[in-house]
Amino acid sequence: MKFFKSFFISLFLISNLHGQVFLQIEKMNSPKTVRLYEGTMLEYALIEYPDIWRKSSIQEIIPESDLLLFDDNYHKPEELAALRFNRPVISGIGTKLVQASAVWFVYGGIASITPEYNMSSGEMIFGASVAAFGYLIKKLFGKRKMKLGKRRNLRIVDLRME
Repeated sequence: MKFFKSFFISLFLISNLHGQVFLQIEKMNSPKTVRLYEGTMLEYALIEYPDIWRKSSIQEIIPESDLLLFDDNYHKPEELAALRFNRPVISGIGTKLVQASAVWFVYGGIASITPEYNMSSGEMIFGASVAAFGYLIKKLFGKRKMKLGKRRNLRIVDLRME
């Protein structure tokens, strides 16, 4: 008897969960999907303005009217042209290279105060090239762009039991 009571109570609670509604990115001929839930920060471009990237949080996913409610606006999933996601590992490598270059110059500057050491132009070029390489890695490869349309589809999935 306890089992049936707990079963029906949990069934009632499960039907009211918000994690049962999500936005799903599907790739053609691939079983892997990406799920985006409410509260996820999303960077997207619209079909009518493909060069303007907007960044806002998904406030609510409304499956009945097929709408995504963002911080400042609402859109249908079909209106989104592309999504952009951060690559934290690659961005971290680029940031660490820039920081290493800054440390290289700070230690070289401190050592250059003493009369025994002068920072050579080769050492300065090395530090500047490491900083430039780190900055380029972060800017060129730090974000992943997903175009929606032909091979990728974006849809709202509702798994709630009513």
